[in-house]
This record gives sequence, C-alpha cells and structure tokens, in this order.
Amino acid sequence: MTEPQPSPAQVARRQRCRSLELAAVLGIVLAVFSVVDRTWPGVAVGVAGAALAWAVWWRRCREAPGAP
Repeated sequence: MTEPQPSPAQVARRQRCRSLELAAVLGIVLAVFSVVDRTWPGVAVGVAGAALAWAVWWRRCREAPGAP
C-alpha cells in the first residue's frame, strides 16, 4: 500500500523549521569562528542570530509534527 502524501502546508512547515535549525547552527558557527579570529562584532551577530532563530523555532516548530 502507498502511504498518504503530506499536505503542501505540512511540507512547507517542515521545510521552514529545518531552515530555522540550519540558520541557528550557522549563527553558532559564525560566533565560534569569530571568537577564534577575535572579531567581536561577528560573535555578537552570530549569537544574536542564533538566539533569534531558536526563538522563532521554539515558537513555531516545537509542537508535534501533526499539530496545526
């Protein structure tokens, strides 16, 4: 039997959530590399960007995948 296909809205939501996770990880990577190079504005931007991405993820993506 074939499995039911997820709705386009669910696929888009999952993609947005994965993008937010990637943005947070890249923000942390930016902060780490900036610490190594001692460029403190880069550290601030990386940490702030990661925090913002995680905050949006927490608000929109933390509930169960099947929830609206």
